[in-house]
Amino acid sequence: MGPFSEELDSFPDFELPSQIQTLEITWWPKLKSLPQQIQHLTTSLTSLEIDSFDGVEALPKWLGNLTSLNILRISQCKNLVSLPAVEVMQHLTKLQELVIDTCPHLRVRSALKSGLSHIPRIVGNYNILK
Repeated sequence: MGPFSEELDSFPDFELPSQIQTLEITWWPKLKSLPQQIQHLTTSLTSLEIDSFDGVEALPKWLGNLTSLNILRISQCKNLVSLPAVEVMQHLTKLQELVIDTCPHLRVRSALKSGLSHIPRIVGNYNILK
């Protein structure tokens, strides 16, 4: 889902197919939260990429319900300041890779020390990891 969404300030009201394994959502600069429809992909979604959600300041708690998630990539989220609580992130037991890039207000170093060590691969630019 991509560039056509740049002008929209709300996610279209439709149901995502329940068997989606990979989802890339990009260029929703006006949205203040992730689309609620994603939270229902609890057992099928293995890869989620969130790109250019400028209005999002925090990721939702329901992210922890995506228990089949192997890869989570977050990029170009200019106002993102926090991941969900460590307790929520620890529910993502299958998460193998967390990539965070160009989210200038997000810092994960303290979160890494306090409980995200179960994720084998965490990648981010220097500012994010300090």
